[in-house]
Amino acid sequence: MTTTALNISPISKPSRNLRTLDSSDKKIGLKSTELIRLLESQKTSNKLSLPDLFFGDEGAFEIAKFLGENKNYASIELRGNNISAIGFESICEALKGSTTLKKISAEWNNIGSENLGVIALNELIQSSTTISSVDLRNNHIGPQCAGAISNIIRETTSLKTFDLRWNELGNEGARLI
Repeated sequence: MTTTALNISPISKPSRNLRTLDSSDKKIGLKSTELIRLLESQKTSNKLSLPDLFFGDEGAFEIAKFLGENKNYASIELRGNNISAIGFESICEALKGSTTLKKISAEWNNIGSENLGVIALNELIQSSTTISSVDLRNNHIGPQCAGAISNIIRETTSLKTFDLRWNELGNEGARLI
């Protein structure tokens, strides 16, 4: 069965023509071969743009492999892809050593599912002198990640914007930061 990406915007009006949505294979998202093709098409760009493709950790591992060999990006857009802490950790590891990366946009994922994703981001930012903007809005980041977030804020000199809105840090996380 062929799987295709389905982009449903929360502000779009429902289609009156849509009668059936078959997701019987339990996967709505980008197939690995389609993701690889998309990555290759952006190989010479300075911006890697992969928003709202819902590829999950499987896709994150493909991206990490690609980024390990292609470190020319100034900006990486990964919004809305169901990436967990494990997938984000692999991407952060692959980005180490980049001398061009300035911006990471990974909002609307699940990076806070465990603290290792934010810990990996901390390690990446501490090893970089170029990253100036990170967007992690709405990533289920809770108080368990506050230590790594605090370290990012305290120790980095290049980071100018760190967007953590719509997460679950709460009062406990705020105190730790």
